Formats: sequence, structure tokens, C-alpha cells
Amino acid sequence: MSETLSQSELRLWTIDENGTRVLRGLTAEETEWYEEYTEKELAQRLGVSKPWATPEAFEEDKARWRDLNRIHELARAQVIHSDDNKRIAEEEAKPGFKRAKRRY
Repeated sequence: MSETLSQSELRLWTIDENGTRVLRGLTAEETEWYEEYTEKELAQRLGVSKPWATPEAFEEDKARWRDLNRIHELARAQVIHSDDNKRIAEEEAKPGFKRAKRRY
């Protein structure tokens, strides 16, 4: 894939082993389902359509979305934490770096 991703996108998206752009932490199938659910849920909230036949079907999909969202957000947090640690280490390695004194 020749498309360059921005830093903020890199935290949301990644490329899987097949070269497919996926939400970080999710498979291609999970990413597709996640995005479809998000679009259907928005359409329902806006009153454009009623994509679920029953409230139970909606709740079942909502539970799966929550599970996938948790996995995705944890994967994003790991990348953000890693990026922050790298940035801090690079700053500390610069000549003349002095750690600021903390005031409590």
C-alpha cells in the first residue's frame, strides 16, 4: 500500500499481514463489522432507518461492538504509550537535557 498514513491515523489504523487496512487490534472481518455497525447505529439515532428488527438484535450487536471497541481502544492505548515513551527517551538523550524539578 503506497498511501502514507498520518500519525493520528496510525494510532487508529494499521495494516494486517494481508496488506489490508484494519482498525488497530481488530481483524479485517471485525473491522468491517465494526464500521457497518457504526453506520447502522448512526442511521438509527438520526431516524434515517431502523436497521435492527428487534431491540434484542440491537442489544446483541451493541454488546459485540462494545467488546470490539474495548479491544481496539486497548491496542490504541498501547501504541500511544509506546510513542510517548519513545519521544520522552529521545528528549532525555539530547545533550544538555535537564529534568525539570517538580513542585508538589
